[in-house]
Amino acid sequence: MKSRLSLLVLCSSILTLSLPPIAFAADTPAAVPAKNETKKNITIVVLTAKPEAVHAAALQALAGIGCEVKKDTPLAIEGKRSNKIGLAVGSGGEKLFVELKDLGEGKTEVKVTTKKTMVGLVGQKLWNEEVATQISNVVK
Repeated sequence: MKSRLSLLVLCSSILTLSLPPIAFAADTPAAVPAKNETKKNITIVVLTAKPEAVHAAALQALAGIGCEVKKDTPLAIEGKRSNKIGLAVGSGGEKLFVELKDLGEGKTEVKVTTKKTMVGLVGQKLWNEEVATQISNVVK
């Protein structure tokens, strides 16, 4: 019994030493929201352009990656990539959402979100960064 307890203490000590130190919120400076933010499947950019120009650029960017537009309003676009069967069975099929927000003074916030579907999850890709970059390049 004593040897098992010693082994357990030894193993937990080794694991504790091999883990990186944990930074607590109080130890790090407060996060300042950036002009351009990217999370795993969401990209937010602020562009110096009117919403109409950004909307047209978003439609062009979605078409460029093979999206079929399912819904289109002046401030929101929803598209879906076609499903493909190939090396990764069920690749494609991702849904993309582009939301526009008029910030005034000729600036527009663009939020691009990629959602993977359950079918073909392994063969799917996050497109939000690529679409946001294409929108930015077209608007400039």
